[in-house]
Amino acid sequence: MHSPTLPFTIFETYRENVDGKYWLPNYARSDDFVHLKDQSVAIRLIIKWTDFKQISPPKPPAPPAAPAPAAKP
Repeated sequence: MHSPTLPFTIFETYRENVDGKYWLPNYARSDDFVHLKDQSVAIRLIIKWTDFKQISPPKPPAPPAAPAPAAKP
């Protein structure tokens, strides 16, 4: 399958073990051609991910405080 807007159809992806339990992509590469009117141009796309760091999820907001009791007149 070839997209009319994107020339890359096949990606080769390598994964890295992070924290001994997650396999995250750290390198992807694709070689393809862009076909123009009277020529074809070779294109290579390389994407590298580095320095994976685990982040903490945001803390949920505190529940709203109970309203103060109404003062008696």
